[in-house]
Amino acid sequence: MASLFQRLPKRQSISRKPISSIPLVTCEAWSIYDPITKKFLAGKNDDQIREIASISKIMTCVVCLEIADEQNIPLSTIVSVQELASRTKGTSANLEEFDELTIYDLLLGLMLPSGNDSAMALSLFFGKIYMEINPLNGFLKVMNYMADYIGLTSTTFQNPHGLSIKPNFSTAKDVNLLTAYAMKNRVFKDIVNTKTYVVNVYNPMFGYKKIVWKNTNILLGKGFDGAKTGTTDKAGACLCASIDDSITPFLVTVLKSKTNDDRWDDTVKLAEWAKCLVMN
Repeated sequence: MASLFQRLPKRQSISRKPISSIPLVTCEAWSIYDPITKKFLAGKNDDQIREIASISKIMTCVVCLEIADEQNIPLSTIVSVQELASRTKGTSANLEEFDELTIYDLLLGLMLPSGNDSAMALSLFFGKIYMEINPLNGFLKVMNYMADYIGLTSTTFQNPHGLSIKPNFSTAKDVNLLTAYAMKNRVFKDIVNTKTYVVNVYNPMFGYKKIVWKNTNILLGKGFDGAKTGTTDKAGACLCASIDDSITPFLVTVLKSKTNDDRWDDTVKLAEWAKCLVMN
């Protein structure tokens, strides 16, 4: 993987002349967004509605943080993992029924190892505030309300984790808009820029256990500071990545790269190319 660009000393105006050197990438759709100017710089099939897999967890995390803030629920609040959450298939934070973790811990388990069990535990906990009989539906209603609020016109959530059983749909453009909104939240930004997290989990039946979570986003520290990976058979290898540069903090979303490794290469190529757009 090529090392990522040098930082420019100052922000320069974006060239309006045609750019002939768009990099060759394997992803079926991509989008580059500038959160400073709030403009899309370029894209391919960026309005095409697709499954987004675990990129969905960006919204799950944002909803949890905003509900906690609105309801004055400390992130240190202990949550007991429900059986339904512990049985959720797919990528896992290795949680078991009755495990006790803080909300903050669960958010790390959601975003670093991309735990579907964490996603379900959080949605059941926060969803009961809005629909006690069916907390999952209550949480999904808030997810879709937030999508409308942010202006994600092509996004629909049917689950909090991104599995394809009841898939979530969005576009490369909408993913960038969602991530731009999420990155304004300091806690969210800190979470998605965390490479490794160690948590001590208490279970009343088995005592304490230590779990180490590693971030699935291997680009952290290599010119990027977030945000989320996603992979299913139908969605393919996906990524939304934030360039770690105060001058050009562009968001690059790639959907359905050919392979997991291609996902990283596609993102780096597009990021390097986007940097060239601001050079005279």
